[in-house]
Order: sequence, then structure tokens, then C-alpha cells
Amino acid sequence: MGAYRAAASELAGLYEAGVRLEVAFDTLIGPWAEVLWTAGGAELGDLVDEEALARGLGMADGYALGSIAGRVDRRGDVTVLVTPLRPVLDAIRAGVRDTGEFSDVARRWVEDAHAVEPVLWPVDEETVRRVGSVWDPLGPRLTFAKRG
Repeated sequence: MGAYRAAASELAGLYEAGVRLEVAFDTLIGPWAEVLWTAGGAELGDLVDEEALARGLGMADGYALGSIAGRVDRRGDVTVLVTPLRPVLDAIRAGVRDTGEFSDVARRWVEDAHAVEPVLWPVDEETVRRVGSVWDPLGPRLTFAKRG
């Protein structure tokens, strides 16, 4: 998988500073993904996370904020989710939150998880509420802390 990691790093050089990238490769053995940041993006992403958590933002808010400037680039068998972090930080500071457009994101996430692990992920309002209250991090400190 070192070749994919190297390819992801090379792709990162094509993007502007202050960006979070999720690079997904379609491989013969299934998908492989790498999360990385362009110059200044790691620090900016950690700051975004701090501000979001201080304001109690959750999953739907994250999707709403990501939709402001985020985009998906496709390069052959590679998909890159591009999140410019400065516009997200500015929107958080301006008080932007989900207006309801992304309110079903948590329910869909729970339903997908339930399909894989039904005992661990019951589809009930309490589970949907708990999942929906979780901020999906954009900086490396929390992104990698989630993995243990």
C-alpha cells in the first residue's frame, strides 16, 4: 500500500494550501483511502475542530459546512474529496449551521452501520441522536485520535 500512499502524497501537491484531502483508490482488492492535508491544512483543520466542538456542532453541521466549499474531484480510478478549510472556519465563526438540509445524514449513517452490525447499531431515535451529535473531525489530531 506504500505505492498508494506515495500517489496520494503526489496528488496533494496539485492542491492549494489549507486543504484536507480524502483520496480513495479503486483497487483490485477493494477500495483504499488516505487522508492528508496540504501545507498549513493540518493546523487549520485542528483549529476548525476546536471551534466546531466549542460551539457544539454535530454531523449535519459538518456536512452543511463542507458543502460550502468542498468538492469531489475524479481522476481515473481515484476520487478526491477536497475540503478547503479556511471557508469552513470562516463559516463556523459566522454561525453557519445545518438548516435541515442534512438532518437525515445521521439516520442514513446509522442505517448503513446497522446493515453491517445490527446488534451494535440499532436503528432507533437515541442512536440517531447520539451519532448526529458527533463532529466528524477535519484536522489530524482528532481524525487519528478516533482510530485509537
